Amino acid sequence: MKIGVIRRIIKEDLGSDVPEWAGKMLSPLNQFIDTTVSALQRNLTFEDNFACAKIVREFTHDTAQSVNPGSTTRRASGVFPISSQSEIITGFGWAYRQDGNIDVTIRFAGGASTKKECTIVVLF
Repeated sequence: MKIGVIRRIIKEDLGSDVPEWAGKMLSPLNQFIDTTVSALQRNLTFEDNFACAKIVREFTHDTAQSVNPGSTTRRASGVFPISSQSEIITGFGWAYRQDGNIDVTIRFAGGASTKKECTIVVLF
């Protein structure tokens, strides 16, 4: 989706009988709009917005796969799948391992022999 032209809001846009406090509110509002539009137009990634790692890996249906979350200083607080290669994900789970990695299990609609490349996000 493309963002349309965004312009600053000025006091005159609100009409002639606007209270004085409304003018003071416009400066932070315009700053917020500028920052938000700037961020959205530059195609920010998950990693830009969250403390996370996006990992692409091949998973076999209902088989735990050891995944290195990519951080030695932070512990994973959550994992979720974003997409799979032409296969519906019907379930997933994850658990900590002794070696600092995490085990991730993904279940596919195709069942037992399904092996697909998936993108997961590990939150820190």
